[in-house]
Amino acid sequence: MLFKKGKGHCETRFYDQHFIVEGNQLKLKANVIDIISDSINKFFTRHLKWATAEAIEQLIGTGSEIKADMYGDPIEKRRFLREFYNSFPLFVRPVLYYIYRYFFRFGFLDGKEGLIFHFLQGFWYRFLVDAKIYEIEKKVKKENKSVEEMCNKMYNLRD
Repeated sequence: MLFKKGKGHCETRFYDQHFIVEGNQLKLKANVIDIISDSINKFFTRHLKWATAEAIEQLIGTGSEIKADMYGDPIEKRRFLREFYNSFPLFVRPVLYYIYRYFFRFGFLDGKEGLIFHFLQGFWYRFLVDAKIYEIEKKVKKENKSVEEMCNKMYNLRD
């Protein structure tokens, strides 16, 4: 999370970027509290933007400097799990992911707040990503363009 100037850089990706740090690294022994939103309105606004970025990343991909490795460090494991998740069919994977988070990972023990969070983060957001992928792919077929051309047209991407 912190590194000396000039000793690190961020991956060039639309979504799920990580920092590549040259040299020694230390692991924090405390938790980092990342408040992704303090209201439902901000949550929706931010997640609409992120869903677009993730859909584009899944369709186009920008290459990753971090390899996916089930037995690697936490970021490599996360990349592996993301690739595993992405191998499931659209609209099925958000249902499976929500069931996994809410029931198998005991999200239901978090009460009403847990229900809201796990539904919005684990199902709605993931379903929105799939809906955006579906929309882009449908327009690609209809207009006979490449995925890259359609993403550029729909979202004004720049190289």
